[in-house]
Amino acid sequence: MGTTEPTDRSGRRSWKRRVSAIAAVVGLSLVAASCSALPVTAFTRITAPENSTDTAGVEWYATPAADREVRVALVRAEGDGPHPAILILPGSDGLQDDYIRLAREFAAQGFDTAAGCWFAYPDANDSLRTDCAQGPTFDGVSEASVGSVEALVSATLQATGASSDQLAIVGFSRGGGAALLRAARTGATNPIIDIAGMVTGQVQGFGVPLPTDVNVVASASAIKAPTLAFHGLQDSIIVPSQSLLLTTALRNAGTSVSVHWYPGYNHDLLNHTETRGDIVARGSAWLRQQLG
Repeated sequence: MGTTEPTDRSGRRSWKRRVSAIAAVVGLSLVAASCSALPVTAFTRITAPENSTDTAGVEWYATPAADREVRVALVRAEGDGPHPAILILPGSDGLQDDYIRLAREFAAQGFDTAAGCWFAYPDANDSLRTDCAQGPTFDGVSEASVGSVEALVSATLQATGASSDQLAIVGFSRGGGAALLRAARTGATNPIIDIAGMVTGQVQGFGVPLPTDVNVVASASAIKAPTLAFHGLQDSIIVPSQSLLLTTALRNAGTSVSVHWYPGYNHDLLNHTETRGDIVARGSAWLRQQLG
């Protein structure tokens, strides 16, 4: 039914007060909705995004990154801490529940592990990707990504309570490239596990490079972070020569680096039980050596 304005004077005043009150409530609701859609302005505990299904025991945090925000989904290791910490940087597929499951696997190895959302994915309607709509623009392994990764490092340290020398970064594809670029630009020495990393600014077979993608290998002499690389020898997207160029350049620069190759495997190393389990096991053993 519609609302009919009363004809008597007192009724009319009452009706107008009622309309004004309703308008005020609606206005406040709109302001609240608008504010909730704005990026956070300080490190903040947040609720899990609606489209994330792997939520049991996961803590979500957001922190500012320039005029946007980045998010981490934290899975803590069992037992009394402090524990060493890991930050996982997804590839171009964006943060998905599968990366949270990877965080669980590293947490089972004794690391407080945060899966980070370092950009807003262009297709925000994809139900597989966690909502990071307030994240920085997706521009690949770019100079701008360094600030986003720095913000995620800060959030991970605040959430876990780990010291900066007890943090490592695990990056897949463009996430590996972003971790290495941050090391080159900031001098950070946090150990890096680079899984099929995009490090030459090139991609083959699927997708196209972005104008903003950086050739990280060209800055290898500035990277002092110890690095462990994993790569499938049949990778048709980020070809194995990228890891070969990277590890050769790092070795020539005197940086501690090693690489493990997976014959017969493509770019999807994390989708196969054998390679995924091996990466977690080898990577965890290596990180224990690096982090003490």
